Amino acid sequence: MEKCHNKKYILTKVDDNYENFLKGLGFNYVIRRFAMSLSPTTQLLKLNNEEYKLITTTSFLTHSVTFKDGEEFEYQTVEGRKVKSVFTIKGNKIIEEQNEGNKKVTLIKEFKDTELLTEMSVNQITTKLKSILIE
Repeated sequence: MEKCHNKKYILTKVDDNYENFLKGLGFNYVIRRFAMSLSPTTQLLKLNNEEYKLITTTSFLTHSVTFKDGEEFEYQTVEGRKVKSVFTIKGNKIIEEQNEGNKKVTLIKEFKDTELLTEMSVNQITTKLKSILIE
């Protein structure tokens, strides 16, 4: 995982199920269209022996979440949802499990040498995204 620290990846491809995933999160049509037009960057920082920071940046905002491996905490997602979440690091993957009442959301980020592959699921709707290394 260390080889991925401080590198930036930009979203370049989403699959055909991305809009359905956003719908599953409860996004209305306008918000879905807006989200689908963005190409965010993602960066992972290791702050110290225990804490990591995941930063998502778009042309409109920057959102970051600081977490410890395996520790549950509450936070507000980039789109404003309040969730309980656990981030788990397994090899070159970060697995985030969000709990928002009756919604269970799973995000798996797999860091590779030149790309970041993300799989996201909500209520059995799954989508895949690909980001490429830019820095």
